[in-house]
Amino acid sequence: MLSEASELSVWAGRPAVLEEVHRLQTRWDQLASGSVSRRENLEVELKVCMKLLPTIVVVVVIVVTITVLITMMMIVVNTVDGLDRD
Repeated sequence: MLSEASELSVWAGRPAVLEEVHRLQTRWDQLASGSVSRRENLEVELKVCMKLLPTIVVVVVIVVTITVLITMMMIVVNTVDGLDRD
């Protein structure tokens, strides 16, 4: 791209063309290096999440179990209250 921009700049007699391509190339390089950095950060976060996943699953199972037990207790209490009223 830079060689073509050099030729075009010389042919057109406009050095601004080459300067703009240099700016674009610099920006492209910065974006590419930033993407690598972001990807590495996301991979680290993913590894941390994967390590925590078993713990999260256990906590969710415990919460669901407690919720079911409380619901069952409330049903039993309501049933017993209904029988006592008769």
